[in-house]
Amino acid sequence: MEAKSMLNSKRCTKKGLICVLAVVYLLVNTNFTAFAADTNIAPLGTPSTSFCSSWETLSAINDGYAPANSADHSHGAYGNWDNPGTTQWVQYDFTQNYTIPKCEVYWFDDDQGLDLPASCNFQYWNGSSWVDFSNQVGKGVAGNTFNVTTFTSATTNKIRLSMTARVGFSTGILEWRVWGSPASSGTNTAPVVNAGVDAECPTADFSWFKPSYWKLISSA
Repeated sequence: MEAKSMLNSKRCTKKGLICVLAVVYLLVNTNFTAFAADTNIAPLGTPSTSFCSSWETLSAINDGYAPANSADHSHGAYGNWDNPGTTQWVQYDFTQNYTIPKCEVYWFDDDQGLDLPASCNFQYWNGSSWVDFSNQVGKGVAGNTFNVTTFTSATTNKIRLSMTARVGFSTGILEWRVWGSPASSGTNTAPVVNAGVDAECPTADFSWFKPSYWKLISSA
């Protein structure tokens, strides 16, 4: 009798753990957008640009490095010298749609031909053309800091940052962060789990339980 009760307890414990994991899975998936909205998805994107100097490194803009200052070239940088006074762009292409509410840009200034830009702008691909994010706030061009820009969230698989250079200078970027979360597909479903053979759980009286049973449960 004791062995049967112990076996039933073991099965019940396994089923209980599986049920808990299933509930956690559902909570994570149905609320993923909420808790992941502050994730930097830039490292997941493939960068491209209108122009990059041959000695600079486009991939540096999404390597996750936090620069010490705007002249910190220790991890490489994007630069588009010699294109003074022009508007150039960089963009990320993603393999899936993301809902994006914010960007952060750390500008590169080498105190030579590259300087902080005169202005910048953010666009997303709507499936057929590039359009500006609505209600852009920030659009900073300051040195030695991450310039934060927020806007009305948009869902896309491509995002573009345009920068207009000051007269006589070109522009550069050390790091470009894009904050967002996977777009909801509306098809989240519970995982299918096999709890094994149905077993009747013991009653609320746990006086039968012995410390040695933990070894059996942990080895399930």
